Amino acid sequence: MKKMELATVSVDLINFQEKKFKLAPLIYYESLLSSLRRVGLISPPLLKEEEAGLVIVSGWKRVLACRELRMKTIPAFVASSGTSDLELLTRALEENLYTRPLSLAEKAEAVDRLRRYGLAEERIIAEYLPRLSLPAKYQFFELLLRVAESNDQSWKEFLHQTEVPLEALDLLLSFLPEERKLLYPYLQVLSFSRRREMIFNLQAIAVREKLAIPEILKQGETEAIYGPALSEPRRQAEALAQWLRKRRYPLMTAWEEEWQKAKKTLDWPEEIHLASDPSFESGELRVSFSCRSAEEFLAQLEKLRPIALKPGFRRLFRRSL
Repeated sequence: MKKMELATVSVDLINFQEKKFKLAPLIYYESLLSSLRRVGLISPPLLKEEEAGLVIVSGWKRVLACRELRMKTIPAFVASSGTSDLELLTRALEENLYTRPLSLAEKAEAVDRLRRYGLAEERIIAEYLPRLSLPAKYQFFELLLRVAESNDQSWKEFLHQTEVPLEALDLLLSFLPEERKLLYPYLQVLSFSRRREMIFNLQAIAVREKLAIPEILKQGETEAIYGPALSEPRRQAEALAQWLRKRRYPLMTAWEEEWQKAKKTLDWPEEIHLASDPSFESGELRVSFSCRSAEEFLAQLEKLRPIALKPGFRRLFRRSL
């Protein structure tokens, strides 16, 4: 790394239009304003001298916040124009990785810039994918490049705000941009695992029933959301996710509902765990509970005896509805 100087620079000399080191599609700096008002800029950003002005390498939030507060000058580390973009990008990337986790959108931009600025694909995969908490495999390198090369800004903003499983990300890339946008409000409020489940269930239904994704979603919204008149976003998303699961696995979800009804009818004790084969194919039950003495063990068994004699208990062992 060539020598950098700490200098006081004019904000007017910063070229905010040049974004070749900017990784995040969205930048929120409002939380910094009160700190800057109280104590000023503590950690100087990194800038690069270029003919068109000073280019921001790292510290976009800080610089934008300073401009918002109409600061005339700020302290900054300034790299000479002879410093390579690859050197500066790797420095900025390390700074970001040290302070916070990167979003999928930022990881995609980082990988794309490293490649464009001259780092060999093999090194990116071997050295940087693990640094980005990703498997060191070409398929994930290629997946991130596809995200970075997309012209759909709303897609990148979504991936900046929402964590998506990599295998689901690959599937989402096969959707049309307008199809993905229909999903954003639901995926953003679901849990990580539910996002994956919704995406895979939706795709499976579309392939099996030869239906367009908007058509499936419209039907699901009508039956699962508008019918029950759900208004809270998370409840809407959960209802739609459950509807898609039932649509994809009608027999298994029917069994799950039957299972829950049977447990309720039997008045099954909450402290005793009852589980079945997730696919309901084997008819095998697993019962478990905790105890600290022989007396507690026998007491739990006594709770189970009258339940086992109820007619509804045998229903749990059947493998057909």
